[in-house]
Amino acid sequence: MELMQKPPTLALAPMQDVTNLPFMRVMQQYGGPDYYVTEYFRVHADYTLEKKILSSITENETGRPVFAQLIGQDIEALVRVAQQLQAYPVAGIDLNLGCPAPVVCRKDAGGGLLRKRGHMEHIIAALRDAVAGKFTVKTRVGYSTHEEFPESACVISLEFKKIFMDEWTGVPDPLWMEAIGEALRRCVPGLLEEI
Repeated sequence: MELMQKPPTLALAPMQDVTNLPFMRVMQQYGGPDYYVTEYFRVHADYTLEKKILSSITENETGRPVFAQLIGQDIEALVRVAQQLQAYPVAGIDLNLGCPAPVVCRKDAGGGLLRKRGHMEHIIAALRDAVAGKFTVKTRVGYSTHEEFPESACVISLEFKKIFMDEWTGVPDPLWMEAIGEALRRCVPGLLEEI
């Protein structure tokens, strides 16, 4: 598979209140990743872009691409903010389906969206249509257990050709890759032969 023959990409995984612009500048002094992802923009109905997080895009002089990360569950607001962010020099838009914080999950955002498959599908489809450039998803391998992953992977994989990485080593996890392949085979017979 051609995808697996490409050299690995090093991305700085976002962490709220840590991977801000000053942190990116420090990381770049030590070589930096291939691209950065902002802290998440906490999107809701009356949300306006936070200048502190936006500065990671507008004042970023690292020379590396920066993806803007969104978290939320309001489809119209997510689409509106994604469209606003595309007016800035972003490398793409990233949807957070991974945050495990209880306060986030209780609002059916971040990792909590994995419990709401239908709503997750609508969000991904709406953002895919709204984002003119690259659109990625950061996800967990399940909300409560990794056995939930094939169902979520099917939803996500139909929209993206994405390698899910082991968060500790940065190496593709063969079990996750197998789960993605199995989910794709079940959802779209013949798809893997085309990739």
